[in-house]
Amino acid sequence: MRPINQKQPINPQFLYRASECARLFGVSLTTWWRWSSSGKAKRGVRLAPRIIVWEGEYLLELKHKLITSEEEC
Repeated sequence: MRPINQKQPINPQFLYRASECARLFGVSLTTWWRWSSSGKAKRGVRLAPRIIVWEGEYLLELKHKLITSEEEC
């Protein structure tokens, strides 16, 4: 797995689409959707039939959780 992009700031007040989430976490779009469907990341919020977003505040929590679990290994 590529390292999580720590230089790209996540604004806790923004909503992020899947492609942006994948970029922020340094994974492919397919991997991001796999994380969402498997429970590694929670499912996003559907705004419209083809628009799903994740809250920036949640992404910060997930980023911290993943970094912490990487350090423990």
